[in-house]
Amino acid sequence: MKDEINGITLTLASILHLGNVTFIPKISDDGSTINDDSSKFNINDTDTNSAIESLIKLLGWNKITFEKSMCSRVISSGRGSSYEVPVRVSDAIEGRDALAKAIYNKLIDWLGQ
Repeated sequence: MKDEINGITLTLASILHLGNVTFIPKISDDGSTINDDSSKFNINDTDTNSAIESLIKLLGWNKITFEKSMCSRVISSGRGSSYEVPVRVSDAIEGRDALAKAIYNKLIDWLGQ
């Protein structure tokens, strides 16, 4: 029972931390915005940094893989090749929200059993 309560707490905390992750457009080395079609974590925001670090600890995720999965998507061609495409800030936010919703739905499904 104690392990279940810890798991529920961990899951809820993860959802809350995920909601604190913010994104900004990627900036080139010369300081100009590359374009609105690419995003990255807003590492200048202390809430975002704290949320990312907490998620990494709580869920055992890798920071680089987490950012890559939130800020890009993989496109597969019909010929077996695939390539990575950056996503816009708005799409990264939608992906973050969809992930939080999916985790929450799984928790509710599990609690209903």
